[in-house]
Amino acid sequence: MQSIIENNFLNGGDFGFEGFILSIIFQIIFIVIWAYYRKQERTQTRKKL
Repeated sequence: MQSIIENNFLNGGDFGFEGFILSIIFQIIFIVIWAYYRKQERTQTRKKL
């Protein structure tokens, strides 16, 4: 059985995996990529009209 010795920003502390620093970075990257493709999709739809 694993035990966490110290709650800190690396392991998410009391928030769990969602508070893990790499998880937050990946979430931000995903949101930026998603917003970019959504904008591209809207631009292409307007060109068709």
